[in-house]
Amino acid sequence: MRQSFLHDEYILKKATHIPPTKNVSMTSNSLGSTSTESITLGLFIGDVINASSEEMVYSVLAKNLNSLIPNDRSSVTLFNEEKNMLEVFSLAGVDGVLPIGKFLPIDTTFTGSAFLKQESQLNAVDSNTKTIDGKKLYEEGMCCILNAPIIVHGLSIGSINTATSNPKAFNSDSLALLELISRLVSSHIERQRLLIDREESLEKYRSYSAQLENLNRLSQQLSTIKSVDDMILACESVVQSIMPSQRVSYAIYQPDDDTFKITVLSGETHKNLRIIKAKGSELERVLIGGKPLYIPDFKLQASSEHKLLYKMGMRRSVSIPIKVNGVVVGILSGASRTAVKNDDSMVQVLGAMGGIISGTMERIKATDKLNHQANYDMLTSLPNRHMFYAQLYRLFNDSTSPTFSILFIDLDRFKEVNDSLGHQAGDDLLCAVTKRISRVTRKGDLVARIGGDEFVVLIEKCSTSLTRSTAERIINSLSLPFQIGGESISIGASIGISISSKNILNADDMIKKADKAMYKVKFMGGGNYC
Repeated sequence: MRQSFLHDEYILKKATHIPPTKNVSMTSNSLGSTSTESITLGLFIGDVINASSEEMVYSVLAKNLNSLIPNDRSSVTLFNEEKNMLEVFSLAGVDGVLPIGKFLPIDTTFTGSAFLKQESQLNAVDSNTKTIDGKKLYEEGMCCILNAPIIVHGLSIGSINTATSNPKAFNSDSLALLELISRLVSSHIERQRLLIDREESLEKYRSYSAQLENLNRLSQQLSTIKSVDDMILACESVVQSIMPSQRVSYAIYQPDDDTFKITVLSGETHKNLRIIKAKGSELERVLIGGKPLYIPDFKLQASSEHKLLYKMGMRRSVSIPIKVNGVVVGILSGASRTAVKNDDSMVQVLGAMGGIISGTMERIKATDKLNHQANYDMLTSLPNRHMFYAQLYRLFNDSTSPTFSILFIDLDRFKEVNDSLGHQAGDDLLCAVTKRISRVTRKGDLVARIGGDEFVVLIEKCSTSLTRSTAERIINSLSLPFQIGGESISIGASIGISISSKNILNADDMIKKADKAMYKVKFMGGGNYC
């Protein structure tokens, strides 16, 4: 700020030697002729510098301008981008027909001319004046008007205006003084905006650095996550420190009923926003398009979910598709209470978070696939030998486990079908057998395929009678003909049963006993259990 004051002091010294302004001749009564005028200008500059905000600068300007240029009315008009007009922002003196809040067109006013041309102007007004502000001020008894543009970073942002009813009050010196004042004010506002921009940039940098740190922390947490549910819980714990928004949610598409299931990671929820219809929703656009979607203002949207969010106080949102191997599996959305035409920070941060989630889900899916391949049969999708043995060892190692049994199933005449009809028919038959066994066993029983035509059923918390009845249902089910490739095929099954007891010391011993019992049935012709 010391540099700012020195700059103003330099301008004040220069003000005592005002150069002739374009089309204006300086007289001996110019500003530098008396120390009183210099002191008045210095006080004026001090008031401007000490104003707490840009709005206060305009208020001070309109109120104190009379001390430098005697007048009946002083105002500041500012450009309103939305209306493309100049708005009376501050005013001192006569209110009348151009009060604060009045909008003036740019192309048919004196203030608009100064704004567009970026030139100070001295205009006399009378009954023949055509400009809107000139005509209205003439009706108020004004006869002379001074206008000077406020120029910041080379662009006009408004103008300083003053009017008088005294035809001899304004002259070329008055215009030169107003032009100097406009330059001083413009310079001050420009510096203040630069300072504000610098502070905002620093704050954005600090905020972005914190977001990156939290994103890195989230990435580290998600690197060990093993399920989507755990991933969502981890996101809930840190999302508020990452996202510059008041509500963050994660949507999963449910194709069975064409809806989205919404999980709120931070912020408010709503009972009607837990499940929403996909058809016609903005989330559907993201799902189909596979691209981020930015909604700058919910007020202009017709979708039901945005109407609800608008009632909750939200105004804008960003939705980022979460992809796994190029397919959208979820949608991450952030909503905020302020409407902004373009919010790069929100899009970038949400996009970065979405990228981390996508990478995590790809890893989870890949891990799940590897685990499935390691534990499940590729043809029938039943648990394989590895998973069956793991469960059986678990039961043996748990001293509190109640009685359990295994049913060792070997298909009768399967080799004949495979040799006569081919391997495809054999595969189709194995899949059909899988369905029949699964239908006649309990939901909690483990049905596994452990070899070519060998299946096993692990029954926990069983009795001898339950084990027998399960074996009988399987045999009866598999004795019925199968329709494979247009052929009616009859096979059967031989089942060996082993039930846990004090005499069976380990899992391998139990399997050997079941296998031995199965071969006994085979030797006796099959189609039974032992």
